[in-house]
Amino acid sequence: MGESKTVEIERGRLKYVRTMRQTSNGWTTTGSWFTSKLGKRLDGDSFDGCDASPNESVEAFVCFRFEDIRMKITVVRMLGDEIEVATVLDSDSRIGGSKNAGEWASQEDGRWLVFKDFFYNVVSDQRIEVKGLPDYPAQSYRAASPDLSKVVYFGDCFISDFEMSPELRKLREGMCSESGADSAQGRASFWVTDTSTGSSEIIKIELAQNDWVLWDRQRFPARRDWLKHVQSRIVWERTATGGFAPRFY
Repeated sequence: MGESKTVEIERGRLKYVRTMRQTSNGWTTTGSWFTSKLGKRLDGDSFDGCDASPNESVEAFVCFRFEDIRMKITVVRMLGDEIEVATVLDSDSRIGGSKNAGEWASQEDGRWLVFKDFFYNVVSDQRIEVKGLPDYPAQSYRAASPDLSKVVYFGDCFISDFEMSPELRKLREGMCSESGADSAQGRASFWVTDTSTGSSEIIKIELAQNDWVLWDRQRFPARRDWLKHVQSRIVWERTATGGFAPRFY
């Protein structure tokens, strides 16, 4: 019998507990559950995995489970003195799959998740429609403006399995044709999308002057810590019309 261990992650009054056992194939989960400091308990074995809000004061976890061809995204949170479970997304896992399992919109705020078509607030249950993202959030998403009106993606030639508007398709094709030259000249591309209209603009920056663009795994072993650093280098400034525009430093 291999070594066993218990992992505990707390967010306020809510704690996620997972027991694991080491096997020849690595660590295997043998049980999981949620508890609150008020003595409440929720079985967590119905989830394949859970991720805590990056903000330790936000009492919420986002969990996922694959059932046949369905992918279910669920939030477990404290509502008053009770542990509440809320379904966020129930979709065909063959379309998007884990690439659309939700990314934390801000590593500081930790209340909003971003999906391809909407933002979701893990505390209030609020949803905000999102238009025109060029890809699913996993891997490509980098940041959102404070009012969630703009989203920043990193990349150039996205290959997606969903319908695009003619304008978005034309922009993507143009970026694909330029990707080779940009790579050779050390340029990185960011898409800045207006979430209410779906329109995007492209901003290109020099990689040599912006070493934060690519993930340095030695400096930031955890992707969450690297994304927090990335978001600190994307500064949102007010425009003359009262909106937000990103500046890359």
